[in-house]
Amino acid sequence: MGRFLVVLANRADYLRNSPNTHYRGVNRVAPYSPYIDEDRAALEAYVFGPYKDDNNLIPTEDVAKELLRQFAGSKKQLEIIYCEVLDEERGIVSMPHFRFGGYDVAALEGGYWSIVGDFPAAQTMRKYLSILNDVGLFDDHKTAQVFLNDYCNKKLPDYDSPMSIVRVYLPV
Repeated sequence: MGRFLVVLANRADYLRNSPNTHYRGVNRVAPYSPYIDEDRAALEAYVFGPYKDDNNLIPTEDVAKELLRQFAGSKKQLEIIYCEVLDEERGIVSMPHFRFGGYDVAALEGGYWSIVGDFPAAQTMRKYLSILNDVGLFDDHKTAQVFLNDYCNKKLPDYDSPMSIVRVYLPV
C-alpha cells in the first residue's frame, strides 16, 4: 500500500552535486533546520507532528495536503508525491492527480536517502545514468533491482542500509 510525501519541487533546493540531474524521487523531503524562520513551524510539524505513520510516510492525500498548507509561507516550492515500497510486482495503479514517474531505490527510514538521487561516484555505476528516464528514475522494477544488487555487490557507501525499490508517482 502506498503513502504520500511532501517534497521539494525545485532542483536547486535538493541534491545539488548529483550527476542524476533529472531526479524527482523520494530523496527530496525538505531537510529539517530550526534556523529557517518561514519553514520552522511546518518542518517541526512534519518531523515531530502527527503527519507520518510508522513507516515514515503520510497515510492519506488529505493529510499530505494539510501538511503542504503548513508550508504556505515558505520560499521553497513543494509538491506532494505518492510512493509505495514494492513487495511484489503489481501493475501501475491509476491515481487521480498523479502520474507514474518510475522506480527509485531508497531507504525510507530516517532521511529518505536514495542511491538513485545521490548517484554513486563509482565509474562502474555510471552506465545506469543513461538508462534513467526523464525524471531520473528507472522505468521498471527489475532494472532498479539490478542497480541495487550491483551497488551492494560493489560495497558502495552504506550498501548495507535497508534499501527498498520504491514506485514513485508525481503530480500531474
